[in-house]
Amino acid sequence: CGGTVTATAASSAVSLSNGTVAGGASCTVSVNVTGVSAGVENNTVSVTSANAGAGNMASASVTVLAPPTIAKSFAVSSIPFGQNTTLTFNLANPNSTQPLTGVAFSDTLPAGLTVANPAGLTNTCGGTVTALGGTISLSGGTIAASATCSISVQVTAVAVGVDNNATSAVTSSNGGTGLTATATITVTRAPTTTTVTVAPANPSFGQAVTFTATVAPSGPNNSGINPTGTVS
Repeated sequence: CGGTVTATAASSAVSLSNGTVAGGASCTVSVNVTGVSAGVENNTVSVTSANAGAGNMASASVTVLAPPTIAKSFAVSSIPFGQNTTLTFNLANPNSTQPLTGVAFSDTLPAGLTVANPAGLTNTCGGTVTALGGTISLSGGTIAASATCSISVQVTAVAVGVDNNATSAVTSSNGGTGLTATATITVTRAPTTTTVTVAPANPSFGQAVTFTATVAPSGPNNSGINPTGTVS
């Protein structure tokens, strides 16, 4: 179209001045725009010329989709070393008219946790979920308009301490990038049982005896975690 096109980054205006259009011809001005808030955006423009006055007005609409949201939680706030709990990711589509596609995120577990074996994986988000070792990820998920979905996996406590866990930012192909999600769990020492024996069981008067205290791990998944110790 010739003339001068003004389209400043991060501004809300596009303009053409001093353009020229030959008789019976047409021309085009194109500019890339970025959606900065979700919703239906209606845009109207008018055209004028120096020698033919004002022309018509033109309108167009575009729907800007909000990104998905993500939250995560552990089923309990603390677990003993060696035991399992459920880690759940809840995702949502805040858009009321269109689905979000290509939904993805990843979660690297802290050193005190690992994916259980078996993982007990459940997924209502579609796409592909990988849960192995210290990593959980979703790719290619789909969330219907105004809908939610969830992913759950069993994790095992492998070190005592406070574990703070954060996901990557959740993303989508058509709604952009959302926020991260965090959750915290405390891993406590494994429960133990203590038994005391005496030998010989029926000592004679004045005979030396030995008392032995045996401490061993107890509870599910604790077998073999710590060796049994004796004190005589």
